[in-house]
Amino acid sequence: MLASGSYKSITGFKERILNFNVLTIQLSNFIRLTFILLFARLSLGVFAQTVVEVTLLNCEYNEPNDKLSFCVLYAMEGNRSKEIAQLRPSGQSHFFIDTLQPGNYKLLFPNQHPIILTEQEFELIAGDTTEVTLCLDRFKNDVENHVSVINALEHGESYWLFYESHGCFHLTKDSIQVMNKEGKIQFLYHQKIYALNAKKIDAIISFEYALNQLNPISSCTTHDYYWVRYKEEERKFKEGACSWRGWTKLIDKLGLT
Repeated sequence: MLASGSYKSITGFKERILNFNVLTIQLSNFIRLTFILLFARLSLGVFAQTVVEVTLLNCEYNEPNDKLSFCVLYAMEGNRSKEIAQLRPSGQSHFFIDTLQPGNYKLLFPNQHPIILTEQEFELIAGDTTEVTLCLDRFKNDVENHVSVINALEHGESYWLFYESHGCFHLTKDSIQVMNKEGKIQFLYHQKIYALNAKKIDAIISFEYALNQLNPISSCTTHDYYWVRYKEEERKFKEGACSWRGWTKLIDKLGLT
């Protein structure tokens, strides 16, 4: 038969075990709830990393371009912009920008030919990866300030595109005549007439837009010259950076290679 003191000791021990079990269950529930809340917040993107993934391309041929020397990141605040960082991704065609707050941003960068600054705006959402593509070979086509000759052609009219390339060991000449024959756009190349579909007409339009923004400053030994002759008007353009090769690309897009 247990003494009164022994009984109280055992009873107190059982109570401590019971309290410990209750505390363990409460702690377990707390940890479980914490993990549930953490998972939920991660699912909602609260703690997920906000990243900008930037890809540099020659978009005309969908090729990676690792020649970008610099770009400037701006935060957009209404109609104003604030410089955030200057980035130098030279040697890379793909890079990431992180630690940014959600909001509207833009990247200012030079394209290859001509060397003019181009803007690319994007919106950054919390917990999301925003993909941005910079086309380093894309011209900023100003439709308001330039109407392509091909769109101005009337029935029976035509115009000429001339090309000359001067180098230390070469002199290349070429030309295309674009014609409107009874509402159908055709072109003459090397004494042969070809029909122009919508895709090829767009190629000529893009070519004309690009001519208006060529950089005439010479930086190599080859100089490419272009003329657009329509009625009594003739416009001449020079590209001296050896980087555009617009005539070769136009001939390729017209299916003449």
